[in-house]
Amino acid sequence: MSLDTYPVYKTGTENVGVQIIWTPADGPCAPPFSNKDIQTWLANEFTYQGRPVPYYGTACAETSTKSYYGNYGGTVKMRLVQYGAVPNGTALLGGFDLFKAYPGRTLRQPGNCGGDCEGPLSIYPGIGPKLYQLGTATFVVRTCTVSANDVFMNAVLKSQFQSATILETTPFQFNLSNFPAGLTSFTYRIDPLTPVIDAANGVFANETGTDKAQGVGLRLTNSAGTAAIRLDGTTYAVPSYSASTGGGASVPLNVSYFRTGSASDVQGGIVRGVAQLTLFYN
Repeated sequence: MSLDTYPVYKTGTENVGVQIIWTPADGPCAPPFSNKDIQTWLANEFTYQGRPVPYYGTACAETSTKSYYGNYGGTVKMRLVQYGAVPNGTALLGGFDLFKAYPGRTLRQPGNCGGDCEGPLSIYPGIGPKLYQLGTATFVVRTCTVSANDVFMNAVLKSQFQSATILETTPFQFNLSNFPAGLTSFTYRIDPLTPVIDAANGVFANETGTDKAQGVGLRLTNSAGTAAIRLDGTTYAVPSYSASTGGGASVPLNVSYFRTGSASDVQGGIVRGVAQLTLFYN
């Protein structure tokens, strides 16, 4: 189950919370546990000798004449959530207990409850609890910058499109600076601000207007010109970033005029497009 639907609880660090979900594993009889939200743990609704017991139940509907022995467990997911501004260098005070899981059992006993009645929870002796703690962390606010210049392409003649689809390939690049060392993932995505004509081929439309060329768009490729930059949300690794040193990097690309229809559709005018660079890093 997604953590997106679960509440966020305070960690003691301003504007930093934590989400927790426990998913019990299936046993031979379902469901093997009663499902209680983590809020039950904090509210201490169910306790055993003063300790929280949020999940309880038996593997099967056991009676005095039937028993089952097996191993059961579950999966715990936790994540930190930022819900406000966190200043650079803020330290998360970890080391405190989030919750404990106690192995135990409940036995069903005959009774006047319309069937077998669930007996009291018994903690297995000699088996300690599984303790889940929140570790320490320091939050670093990134101070990265991205710069790019306008790309000017040489003019071409309308007649040149009679025998060519792609003309005037021009290199350019986005320049990145002040990126920290140690990023485990650093990728980018390109999104044009005019309509995409052919996402797989990296082609997007020219701006519209009475002074704009018709039948001509723009095409983006990698710096070698060997592959199109897909315009469908595909991400690409920043090629020159060094995880060991950080610092500067660049995203080199090529842009070309691209004939979007037949040669007879081409009409003279200005070709202009705008593309947005989005960076993803952690």
